[in-house]
Amino acid sequence: MNADAAAALHLCGIPHKHSFFGYYDLCPFDQTQQKLLAHAVPLGAVPARVEAEIGYFRLDTGSAADFVRLGKTATWCWQQGSRLQWLPGQDGLVFCNGISGNIQRGLVLDGANGSVQQQMARPVYDITQDGRIGIALNFSRLQRLRPGYGYQPEADPTAGQPAPEADGLWIIDMASGQDRLLFSLAQAVHFAPHDSMRNAEHYFNHVKWNPTGSRFLVFHLWRDSNGRRHSRALTLDTSGDIRAVSNSRHVSHYWWADDDHLLLYGTPIDRPEGYYLHRDAHETPPVAFWGDFLPHEDGHPSIAKNGRWLVTDTLPDHVSERRLLIGDLQDRTIRQLAAFYSPPGLSGETRCDLHPRWSPAGDMIAVDTAHAGYRQIALMTIQDSTRA
Repeated sequence: MNADAAAALHLCGIPHKHSFFGYYDLCPFDQTQQKLLAHAVPLGAVPARVEAEIGYFRLDTGSAADFVRLGKTATWCWQQGSRLQWLPGQDGLVFCNGISGNIQRGLVLDGANGSVQQQMARPVYDITQDGRIGIALNFSRLQRLRPGYGYQPEADPTAGQPAPEADGLWIIDMASGQDRLLFSLAQAVHFAPHDSMRNAEHYFNHVKWNPTGSRFLVFHLWRDSNGRRHSRALTLDTSGDIRAVSNSRHVSHYWWADDDHLLLYGTPIDRPEGYYLHRDAHETPPVAFWGDFLPHEDGHPSIAKNGRWLVTDTLPDHVSERRLLIGDLQDRTIRQLAAFYSPPGLSGETRCDLHPRWSPAGDMIAVDTAHAGYRQIALMTIQDSTRA
């Protein structure tokens, strides 16, 4: 592991355990930046067999090992955790997915003692920034079709159904916990269809609300009769208005640049693979190619709140190092902040991507790293010259 001189690095971890947060599209920091949410599991843990501890590291004590436990969850995976987060719009409340009454649910916890304050009808993927509306999907189907991203505690009741009419995306009222089906997989198949969708098995992944909560992104994915995976980026609102922002059959990672524009890594029609800025409109060409300064390889991008700074990561290189990169969208330049060794034995479902995440103030970046042979969270404090 090595870090740029402009970024101070600290590690948060628990002896003899994996400590990690999860995906890059959620923020582990509370608003004071004194608490950092995390999952902790024993070394050698298997998601279907071991519960994950959930809690937070206290960053205000000066000891990165000060972990406050709030509870446990059986609904977790290596790539996305339990969708753990500070509940948007609410001080001191924590959200995660878990099991209650033998049913997978979204749970709202008291951030002081871990007591359950509210239960959702289903496990939730993403929540609006005001904390009012969630989007749920079938995590058991997701795990079956994309191992490492869903949950295994219960069998997928939709197995054998290529595109169920009663399964898809649900709107969740976060106050009452009630749900309603908004958009089914059967509907997705009939919207701007591809020939490859015939005899394919379909699922949803990667839901993300735009900043104001007026629309959300979702990836519609399917495996064709030859086993090849296809993906496209759709956006919807709560009334069901739908747009195919990228309908080219390959899109992988994402970020809302603002309410009306999405940064997507993918391969638009008749264009090279790379980072593209898309307008939230139906089947229109990208408005900009950012591959002129961003790397020509897949990563997990996010843009700081002021819109100037972008952070992303890379896959392991020839010496098994994952690079952490920061880009200046104003000057269109990029530089390396750090490189982390990635053990080759952690691959496939158990791989440890960096999944970089900004702090609310834009002066810190948190990544998951396994450079020491087990998972820890690395915090990088950024100099004022590159602060968001």
